[in-house]
This record gives sequence, C-alpha cells and structure tokens, in this order.
Amino acid sequence: MDCTNLVSVTLPSTLEFMDRDAFIGCCNLKSVVIPQYVCDMSLAFAFPSAYQSITNVVISGSVTAITNFVFYGCSGLTNVTIPDSVTSIEESAFRECINLTNVTIPDSVISIGDCAFMDCDRLKSVTIGNGVTSIGDNAFAYCDGLTEIDVSADNGYYSSINGLLLSKDGKTLIQGVNGNVTIPDSVTSIGGGAFNGCSGLTGITILDNVINIADGAFAGCISLLSIDVTSGNNVYKTMKGLLMSHDGQTLVAVPGGLTNVTIPDSVTNIGDSAFFGCSSLTSVTIPNSVTNIGLWAFSGCNGLTRLVIPDSMTEIDWSFNNCNSLTSVTIPNSVTNIKAFAFIHCSRLACIVFEGNAPMAHRFSFSDVKSECTAYVRKGSTGWGVEIPGTWNGLNICYLTPETEIDLANEAGEGAVELNADDLLDGVGVASGVTLMVNGESLDAATLAKKITIKPHEEGQSTSFFKVKTESIASGVSLAVVLDEDAVKPDETAAEVVAGANMAAIDSAAEGANVSVKLSGAKQGLYYGVAVAGDVAGLEKAAENVPLSRAGADGVTVPVVKPAGGAAFFKVVVSDRAR
Repeated sequence: MDCTNLVSVTLPSTLEFMDRDAFIGCCNLKSVVIPQYVCDMSLAFAFPSAYQSITNVVISGSVTAITNFVFYGCSGLTNVTIPDSVTSIEESAFRECINLTNVTIPDSVISIGDCAFMDCDRLKSVTIGNGVTSIGDNAFAYCDGLTEIDVSADNGYYSSINGLLLSKDGKTLIQGVNGNVTIPDSVTSIGGGAFNGCSGLTGITILDNVINIADGAFAGCISLLSIDVTSGNNVYKTMKGLLMSHDGQTLVAVPGGLTNVTIPDSVTNIGDSAFFGCSSLTSVTIPNSVTNIGLWAFSGCNGLTRLVIPDSMTEIDWSFNNCNSLTSVTIPNSVTNIKAFAFIHCSRLACIVFEGNAPMAHRFSFSDVKSECTAYVRKGSTGWGVEIPGTWNGLNICYLTPETEIDLANEAGEGAVELNADDLLDGVGVASGVTLMVNGESLDAATLAKKITIKPHEEGQSTSFFKVKTESIASGVSLAVVLDEDAVKPDETAAEVVAGANMAAIDSAAEGANVSVKLSGAKQGLYYGVAVAGDVAGLEKAAENVPLSRAGADGVTVPVVKPAGGAAFFKVVVSDRAR
C-alpha cells in the first residue's frame, strides 16, 4: 500500500490469494509479472492505483487462459508478453488497451474471443501463431492504426495476404486493415464487420470475384469517401461512391466519410447496417422508391439532425437507434407500424410530425428520446387513444394546425419574409420551430414557388421568427443606416431617413423590390424593424405590422419591400419584445 516509488513487481506462480487492495496507492508501477490468480480477475481490482500507469505486463508460464475483461481499459499498457502456456484469449481481454502497439499470439493459443482486442487504437500489427482455430466477432474491430495481420503459414484455419486476415483457402476476408486496400483476387466473400471501425481506411477496391458482402462490412470507416467496384463484377456496382447491388435496387453500404447522401431513385431497399457508423453524415435524402429500411441501417449516424421518412414506407424497424443528434422526424401517413426500439437512444429527438392516423407503436419505440419530445398530429387524424393534448407512447401529443399557405406573389428578393411562428402553431409556441415546404417539398432555391406551405419542424430552429425565402422579382438594394442610440428607445421610433445617394438608388428600384436595411449601432438584444411608405401617414400605417428582428453584436439587417408608388421614406421601429 502506498509504495509510490515501486516501479516493478514479480508475483510468483505459487500465489493463491491476494487482497484486492494489496497494491493500492502504487501509482508509479510500470512493469508487472503476474500469475494465474491475477488473470482470473480484473487488473483494476488487483492494482487499482496502477491501472492506468502499467506499461509492461509479463504473464507467467502458469497461466492457461487470459480471461474475460482482465486487461480491459489498461490505457497505459504498451507491451504484453503472452507465454506458450496460454491456450485461450477470452472476450474483451485486451479491449481498450489504447496504447498497445504490437501483439504476438503464440502457437499454443487455440481461440481468440469476441472483441478481444477491440478499440486498441494504436495497435499496428498482430502476429497469429499456427494453433488458432477460432477468432470471435469484432476481435480486432475499431483498431484505428491496424495495418498488418500476419498469420503463420502452418496455421490450418487462417491465412493472410497483404496484411489482411483471410480464411485458409483465401476465399473469405475476415478482418481488414487501414490504408488503401485492394481486395485480393482469391476473395469471394467479405465477412460481416470485416472493416468495422477502420477509421484509417482511405480507399477500397472490390474486384470481380466478390459475390457476397455481409452486413456492416464497412461500418464506421470514417475516412472512406467511395467504395469502388470493378466493372466486371456481376453482383455489385458503385453508384455515386455508394456500394449497390448490381440491379441498383439495394443500397448495401455507404462510405463513412460522406456528409451528404442522396439515395438513387432505383433503390427500393436500404440494407441492414448500410449507414452504420456514418458519423459525418449530416443530410440524407430518401426517395419514395424505398419500401424497406433494414435493421441498424442508420445506427450511430451522430451528425444527422433531421429525417423525413418517404411516403413509400409502411413500417419502421430498428433502423435509427443511437442517432444522438437527431432532433426532428417526419413520419408520413403511409406508415402503419413503428416497431420497438426504432428510435432508441435518440436522446435529442424533440419533434415528431405524424402526417396521418396513429400507427401501431411499441411502448419502447421511442425509448430514451428527449423527455419533452412532442408529437404533432393533424386535426381529424384518428387512433391516438388519448385526449389531445395529452401523452401517447411516452410522447407529448398536440394538434398541428392546418397547413398555412402564404401568397408571396408581391414579395420578392434575395432577402426574406419574416412571419410570427405563433400564428402557425396551435398552443405549441415558437420553441418547436418550423420547416419550410414548397409544393410538398423542402424549400430549395431551385424550386421556389409563390405559394409556400409552412409546417412545424424542430425545436431550436427559431426562437421568435422564421424566414421564408422568396423568388426574386426585382434586384435587391441595400441601405446602411447608422442609429443614434440616444434617439432610439423601446416602443418609440427614430426620425425618418429621407435623403442621400442610397435613397436615390432605392427610388429607382422597381416596385416590390426587396430592400435590405443594415442598422448598425442597434442596441444588442432589442428588436428592430423598418417601415417603408410613400408618405408619413402610409409610413405610420406600415409600421403597425412591421416584423421585428433581435439585434446582435453586429447590429441587425432588416429586409423590407418597397411598396407600389412609394417614395423612399424609412422609419426604424424599436421594441423590447418581439411582436
């Protein structure tokens, strides 16, 4: 206890009992020779203070099994010597030994358990002896630095080509490595999770002979931007860097480094784990051709914030779990069933819009979403089984007001029209935000129309106002206005601005043109608007309905529209509250 200068200790093989606190306080212990006893328990219990400091471990010749979790999380460990007495390395035995760089597995070892070396970030090379007959799932998954696996030529079950771990006949790729990889000619099958978590995989080329790629083969490859398939392959192909079935109907795998993905219209099926671990993904467009989204398809897509389920879907399975940045989901009226755990661990999910009647849902369909998550449903929809507002399957539920159409035929410009969100939501308030739709599609500059439908969307999109961009009818004109703070007080107005070169430019602009007015010197935190009219009376009338924007540190830019026949009179409207 508390031998703080102790750096090395050898425990004899005859040791039968050791108290769990025997080495407590040995915070500088670096090297340990350990007997069977310690291999039957967690190193964290045996050496609680040295757990992170031990860099070198020699396992004594009496040890036959390195048991489950024994070195799990020994982050300081850089070297380990495994003796010939060891016949098994069990589940997660060296998991998260993040500084372990090289491992030699002796000929005596017969089995390597599931996740045995998983998450060993700096593990570069592994040498496997001739005795290994079984290697568990994910034994070397998420080893970010792994570039070489070398298998003894005398091993009867496994082989290695170009650093890849293969079956003995070379037909099945079991474990991939990082770098730019070309699958060997002998390979016909790529196993499940073969490149799982290979964050340093920068390129992959799949040759003609590959006829089977298991689920999750390329999950979590966050540096990969394209999966390339040679043209002679009759089972798979590449489309926009995505791995597809040859007929284009199944999306098999998505490179983990992509940020925006538009799924081709030919796709009817998104395969199991297709987007698994695509943590860089921020936007995905799913076409209405898709009728099935597989298990774990989007699991771990931690950059995805918004999701629109296509109208072609009728059921949502365990497909979107662990999307911990997802804040809003739109579910169409075609969906009639949401299975258990469909959105489990989507801890920021705050807004779900149901376009139709209540689907069947399991009580765990929305487990661990945000506690105040709200389900918006349409008036007239049925099957909710509760009085609205109320709760349904653990969600707050309230009505969505009928879609509001804004006629912008006389509005224009590259600026924006601001609308008060309170007018669009029924008892919900502005915190839920909105999404902008044009003819049923999300707002897009290329598809702008004069009729715009506004629907509630996600929490935090807007606090007081939202903006509707409109089709340009006339060229925009900008005007900089410097405010005199002493002359601008809440609920009062500053004097009209009526002259100057900028005014001449505005006078010459077409009627209905957008004018972007920059108010520098605006007091931070107050709300500002600008009214435009042809005379003082008109100005006062326009000021009654002017939308207000909160000024930040750089002032505020307020978009307005020049009225028909109006001269360039402006008035600044100021308030200490939005209205």
